Amino acid sequence: MRDSQIFSQKIGDGTTPKLRRFSGLTSQTIQVTLGLAVSQLVVAVAYVIGARATVPVELGLLVSAIAISSVAAGLVDFGLGAYLIREVAGGRTTNASMYVRLWQRLLSAGVGSALLLLAGVAAVALTDFSGKFVAWVALIFVSTLLMQSAQVPLRAHGYMGWVSLASLLDRLVFLLIVWALTSNGVSGEIAILFGLAAGLLVDSAFCYFLNCRLVSAGNSRLLVGRTTDWFGAWKGSRGYGFAAVLGSAQQLDVVVLGMAGGPGAAGSYGAVSRWTAPLLLPSTALTQVGMAHAPKADSTFLALLNFRRVAWIIVLAMSAAILVSIFSKPIADTILGPAYKDSAQIFAVLAASIIPTLFAQPLSMVLQSRGREDHVAWILGLGLAIRLTLCFALGLYYGGTAAAFAVLAQQTVILAILMGLVGRVLIHEHRANRGQ
Repeated sequence: MRDSQIFSQKIGDGTTPKLRRFSGLTSQTIQVTLGLAVSQLVVAVAYVIGARATVPVELGLLVSAIAISSVAAGLVDFGLGAYLIREVAGGRTTNASMYVRLWQRLLSAGVGSALLLLAGVAAVALTDFSGKFVAWVALIFVSTLLMQSAQVPLRAHGYMGWVSLASLLDRLVFLLIVWALTSNGVSGEIAILFGLAAGLLVDSAFCYFLNCRLVSAGNSRLLVGRTTDWFGAWKGSRGYGFAAVLGSAQQLDVVVLGMAGGPGAAGSYGAVSRWTAPLLLPSTALTQVGMAHAPKADSTFLALLNFRRVAWIIVLAMSAAILVSIFSKPIADTILGPAYKDSAQIFAVLAASIIPTLFAQPLSMVLQSRGREDHVAWILGLGLAIRLTLCFALGLYYGGTAAAFAVLAQQTVILAILMGLVGRVLIHEHRANRGQ
């Protein structure tokens, strides 16, 4: 499972291992793709088991708590994990410095979370707000933040096989606990809550153990500096942070569509949008794996050139998206039933929007790895504005189809601008090299 072919040796002095050869990209991408697919299936099964053991109101409350926790954890991370992966992989940051900043983030987040928790307890005491909702948010938030931090060192050094195994173990623990608790009469929302938290904590513990074995930094791991330095852990991660926030904000299109076209339009769009997500798994996997590879290349051209060996994975996913778009009607009828017979067109357009996204994701990652994260954030912001504007302007007249076309327009514009930016970067680097 260890991707030993990537590094010449494992060293424990806090420095970054030297690159021997740019290999293992294809096998890692396939591993991560399969891991993501199996994990999504296991999570879906666990949620079905839990949903059958509770009522929609309680499940809805829990899902809202999970969503808030995930967004909060993303805001606290604010791109620091991705930034550290790039810096360590590129040899600009040592293991020791990476660990210090991760611990600083956890400690500062702990102080802030404690204050927010006290505010939540006060709100519960003074109002009729649900105390259990606050507890649910706190539990998932802490578990998610620990997992995010524990995976960063492994990702930075290209141990994606181990990360995939940790994620799969996480999901299996989740499924097992949900099944065991519901079988013994525990309500479904409680089973999902504790199963999810336990899975994330097992993931964190497993990754922490591997970090101690594979990414050693000596005693420096525990040196976190002065308290006043804790809040400087995010220095340099601004571009990644804004990109992450903008990515999360894309989920607002359902809300905007509901405001413009009504709940029926939002329901039709939401029902089919999740079924196109699996088509993006290869691109998502390639992006995750490439984060530890692209920073090692000597130029943007070489970074792109080294991804040619996995181009067939993107072509295969693109072919699948085309087929889904063509046969969207029978697929939608089979999956969703006659109640969503008008969703076929939405399904077709969303499947078509996968095609530019398959190329935009890796290009964004390469540009970010070459120090262009601020440019990528601006491009994503423009794309989000196009998406939400079209949803609101056309939702009243075209319903869920308007949101699907908004996604297609967003991803097409993003890809076009990214390609233009890549071209400019390549020309600039070529002129710089020729001048030398």
